[in-house]
Amino acid sequence: MKKNIFKKLLFIFFVTCFLFLVTFFTIPVLAWDEPNCDPGEICPVPLKIITTSDEAQTKAGALTVSTTGNANYKGLSVGDYNNPIIYTKGQNLIYGVIKDDVLTKGNLMLLQTGIGNDKFKIDKDGNVIVSGKICFQEDCKSKWEEVGLPIGASGQTLRYNSSKNLIANDVIFNNGNFVGVGTTDPKVKLDINGVTRVNSLLQVGGADTAYSDGRRGIFVDNGASTSWEFLTLQNNDGVAVKILRNGNITTKGNLTVTGTATSQFFGAVKVVGNGTDKGLMVGNIDFPFALTGNQNLI
Repeated sequence: MKKNIFKKLLFIFFVTCFLFLVTFFTIPVLAWDEPNCDPGEICPVPLKIITTSDEAQTKAGALTVSTTGNANYKGLSVGDYNNPIIYTKGQNLIYGVIKDDVLTKGNLMLLQTGIGNDKFKIDKDGNVIVSGKICFQEDCKSKWEEVGLPIGASGQTLRYNSSKNLIANDVIFNNGNFVGVGTTDPKVKLDINGVTRVNSLLQVGGADTAYSDGRRGIFVDNGASTSWEFLTLQNNDGVAVKILRNGNITTKGNLTVTGTATSQFFGAVKVVGNGTDKGLMVGNIDFPFALTGNQNLI
């Protein structure tokens, strides 16, 4: 009886030892090792489908998933090298067909609301390069002149009325900028090369210059209530013709009349000084003699 029990225990011991040895040597053989391939070779993809968060697989370094095995990327690449591919390079996320770092085609579609409901779908701090067309809804334009005026925020180059999707009535140019019309090299605030038409008031400083089709003339008024001059024509030598508010015209030089018609003066003609060159005719009366002193001829 004792021999049978001993034999059974000995059998169980050997079986246990056998299973232990098999397990001890089998686990290292069956254990998965990280694939290590030379550049350009194809390695098996070390991915695992997980069902719970505690089974997540962590991979350090670069990971490339490609049907051709081309690993000429940095970061993560998904797709075929000869077809649209998503990959990261530096801080850039790129989608499209790329060969030798040249993006040939591909579309990026955003269907979500972006970073929060009140954020932009694309928030870019820097330059945006578009080699194709810019589309607003289904209206696509490839040139700035087709798009129209660029849109700016309040206080910037152009004011934009976002409620109507139109340029607002007020157009604001930043202080210090020059505006050129008919010229590509403006030198002053408003530089116009060509004929300029003003149908209403043209305000220069505190003066208003108005043109009216009814008067067929130009009206200049400085708004002063005194008998100041409101129109002065002057050259660099200081010789000026001044038209005063009381109707008088003064000049520092000589007044020469070259017309062939008879000049008419309604009122007194006052001659100050000596006239020695020619006489004076008033009406049909000729005064060929020299005038001396102050003379009232009428």
